Amino acid sequence: MSGSAKEWIFVALFFAMLFAVSIAEIFWLTRKSIDLRRALIAVFIPNFLTITLGFLFTFVVFGILLAVAWDENTTMPGGDAATWALLSLGVAFPLLLMTGIKYLLVRVLKFSSISERFTSPFRYSFLSSLVFFIVVVVLPCLSLFLF
Repeated sequence: MSGSAKEWIFVALFFAMLFAVSIAEIFWLTRKSIDLRRALIAVFIPNFLTITLGFLFTFVVFGILLAVAWDENTTMPGGDAATWALLSLGVAFPLLLMTGIKYLLVRVLKFSSISERFTSPFRYSFLSSLVFFIVVVVLPCLSLFLF
């Protein structure tokens, strides 16, 4: 398969998984006796902010790392430890951002059925964010290697 076709499959799969996970989470929340309006707010605001701000931050961090690696005369202050710390922050930031936003929304919107099921709003926020990233990011990346 040509490189251009792989890229379009990746993009299509990314957006398809984004909408599929969002709709599945909304459906799951409405089954837990949460009204549709609050479920839409709790799902689409974190998803949108994570895709825009979270991945923008990751893009900037990877750009900085690439610029430092590209120029042979530039060294990263702090050496390898700082490089690994920055790389880890770039990878983890979208997940942490989504978890934090979902946690705040669950607390503000008072999802009592979520608190009963997961014993803490943080557990629901982290697990739903982790599932989001596995499905929306990891599966399209795997498609690049499988095709």
